[in-house]
Amino acid sequence: MSNPPDEIRDLAEIAELTFKKRVSNIYDEPINETGELVDQWSKEGIASTRRFVERIANRVLAKFKSVEGAFEEAYILPIERAARIETSESWIRSKIQEIVKAEVARAQTTTSSLCSSFAAPPQQYAMYSTRLEGEGDLMTARLAESVRLSILRTRHLQRSTAPAERDRDDLLPLLRRKSFDDALLSAAASATNTNPVSLLMIDVDHFKDFNDRHGHPVGDEVLKGCATVIKERTLHKGEAYRYGGEEMVVLLQNFTTAEALTLAETMRSGIENKAVTDKHLSVTVSIGVATMPDHAGQARGLLDAADQALYSAKKSGRNRVQAAGTVNGQPLIHAVGQPKESRTEEQKKSLFDSVDLTVRLEQAHGQHIELKVENKSDVIVQVTRILLFYNGVKAAENRIETNEPGRIVKRSQKLISWIDTPGLAQAIQEIRGEFSREFDDYVEIQLRIEALGHLKDLPSQKIRVKVEPGGHRVWQIR
Repeated sequence: MSNPPDEIRDLAEIAELTFKKRVSNIYDEPINETGELVDQWSKEGIASTRRFVERIANRVLAKFKSVEGAFEEAYILPIERAARIETSESWIRSKIQEIVKAEVARAQTTTSSLCSSFAAPPQQYAMYSTRLEGEGDLMTARLAESVRLSILRTRHLQRSTAPAERDRDDLLPLLRRKSFDDALLSAAASATNTNPVSLLMIDVDHFKDFNDRHGHPVGDEVLKGCATVIKERTLHKGEAYRYGGEEMVVLLQNFTTAEALTLAETMRSGIENKAVTDKHLSVTVSIGVATMPDHAGQARGLLDAADQALYSAKKSGRNRVQAAGTVNGQPLIHAVGQPKESRTEEQKKSLFDSVDLTVRLEQAHGQHIELKVENKSDVIVQVTRILLFYNGVKAAENRIETNEPGRIVKRSQKLISWIDTPGLAQAIQEIRGEFSREFDDYVEIQLRIEALGHLKDLPSQKIRVKVEPGGHRVWQIR
């Protein structure tokens, strides 16, 4: 196995010590139990050998499964750190294979040693050795998938958190043009009908007049004031950039044209109503909106469409929001950016009542819970709360404070994950009481949603799950 990158070498060594400490004594229970059972086996005779061997082998297997939770708990920090290094994923996979292989061998040796206490011939417990190898392969695959998802989440978080200072504009609280060019290409590559990408192009109206009449320092203050409003309105929704001069752009992933228009209008009105300088000057902006794939099939086309929409907004009188394209010859948005109302309240209520979401428990390891929610309806839905119940008692909860994590566009799926204390498996153990074997049971999941201006709790969905002893893992049975 190749060495880990220098940046995570120390963390990896600490993680390895932590992992070994967690698993060092996992077989103490079956070892002690074997000592207690040997006398009983001697009394019952050779005919009972298979039963005792099976009992001990199953005990070892149950303990072996706790290796998975121990790995995740010990290595989660190095994995998150390693996710920042593009070449590190192969090292993590190698580490998983190495550790699981070693633990399979240890479990096989333990099984062999304990089963020999009952004078069982090797072939009698060979099948348990094979079963451990199969479980090890499954564990390796599950951990690799868990790591893959962890890396995706970490890298997504990197993209959504504050970039390095060198990426920021010298004057405005926005990112530089170079960052925008890279982000636009990346977003455009993943744009689909179910994952639209919208672009706002914003220009300060009559900006040259501010510079000519009041001087460049006042012009700078006008730009800063506008940029501040844009940045505030963009928080948790997208990213804002300085495009050049008095022009700014906002990139919004998973935003439809209608949603982008609504957000753009809050920016326009916010700037119009804000005293952006000490001189209380009247400042307005014009905004062009375009969406991919609705208005363009590639990044360059999206930029051109937004620019053309901005030109139309300025030509139509400024201080307005304009979308690219027309419907039946009419603009998609009218002066001062108010979208055309296409549905009555009764139609909205009917659509809202027809919202259909299904949920699946993807994984619950330790304190980490991940659900896949599918929106089967024709409206965009915002999940604002998730409750999980076991035997009628709340076992986990996720209150979604910001829009993006719980926002699901029509006819699409979304993974929603969070950290919950003490974790779903541990909560089930506390509700049920201690148990030594994994078991099947049911968990109920209830979603609270918001859409089209309405809010409601959906009926609970009951899913069948398997729960692992020790409070480590819960998974849905397919």
